[in-house]
Amino acid sequence: MDDARAAMPVAVNQHDTVLALCHELARVGIWLYVDQEGALTAGPPMVVHQHPALLHQLRAHKAAIVQVLETCLAVEIFGTASTDTRFAREICPDCQRSCHVIFPPRRLEVHRAPDGQRVCPGSERAQAAVAQTILTAFIADRCVQRPQSVLTWYALRGALQAWCHQRGWLLPPRPTLLAWLDAHYERLGDDDVPRWAGLTLTIEEWLGDEHG
Repeated sequence: MDDARAAMPVAVNQHDTVLALCHELARVGIWLYVDQEGALTAGPPMVVHQHPALLHQLRAHKAAIVQVLETCLAVEIFGTASTDTRFAREICPDCQRSCHVIFPPRRLEVHRAPDGQRVCPGSERAQAAVAQTILTAFIADRCVQRPQSVLTWYALRGALQAWCHQRGWLLPPRPTLLAWLDAHYERLGDDDVPRWAGLTLTIEEWLGDEHG
């Protein structure tokens, strides 16, 4: 879980704080869940109210926790609602591990090979395939490909996150999305503030659908 991102990035120190908080919540039996509208829920309520200090931290870091969950698909830390049809379990054909499968679009959760070091090749292929599906559709729907334009990661990420929320989709990890963009557009920025030439959002996306 080393890849939090959103329209505004989560600072590294805050990211570490969020991870520590999530592990502590899991330790005392509190689960976190992000629904298809992007709302964060904690439960069970009785357990949550037994830990007011953790509840205070949860509220303070709510937005950052949502970013981490959506980025990393950390379902084993956060848990899932039994009625959430976005998650199922399946055996990875590469490593034979029982993994969560995320819908839609379909992909395996990010997981490591049996040696515990390398990311499983099956996971990498699944993330790359869903990045292809999501970004191809998003760019066709919400972007204009224009030679003199430049689009920053944070502008694109904010619009992409909202677009995916409307469809009940969860994004693949940031490195997978950046790799796809780098393969299709010229990278102008560095790793902290990446941006790409030849792409911009539609006027409706910049100003809202009410823009005449």
